Amino acid sequence: MKKNVVIIIISTILVIGIGIGILIVSNKIKENNKIKKEKENNIVENYFKFKEKVEDFNMQRKIYTNQVDSDLFAESVYKYEDWIKELDAFTEKIEAVESVSDYLKENCVNKLYDNQDVKNKCDAFIIAYETAFNYYVKDVMHFNESMEEFSSDSKTYDKYELNYEYVDINKDGKFFGKD
Repeated sequence: MKKNVVIIIISTILVIGIGIGILIVSNKIKENNKIKKEKENNIVENYFKFKEKVEDFNMQRKIYTNQVDSDLFAESVYKYEDWIKELDAFTEKIEAVESVSDYLKENCVNKLYDNQDVKNKCDAFIIAYETAFNYYVKDVMHFNESMEEFSSDSKTYDKYELNYEYVDINKDGKFFGKD
């Protein structure tokens, strides 16, 4: 009789323990899924902010290309001050891209997601980020090379300060926009 009571008590404790364990694991899975869903929603939200800044950058790059890059000749160097103003506007746009990129860099680069929409947004972010920065670096380097070429004994044109280098954000060996 005592033996049966002990077995019933131990069985009851085991069932209660297993039930509590299942409940704890279940709650942890729900919490993790909630955190994952929030992160995915934040990625999508931040991507749209990023995309808007990249589109602004691309518009400014078209302006820069039309007003400066296509006119980089020794005969046009009298427009140097205007060129610098356009480069300043160009730099503001790339800095705006950088300012909205932190969350995506932290949560997209070399991270895998099951949600196809999030995966696509992360892939698009990486390509657009590299392309924007590498275009910017390439354009400023070309401008600086031209200024060096246009400088002579009588007149020296300052190079534009370049605070960025070519970017391979995900270290895959591909520098989108560099070539």
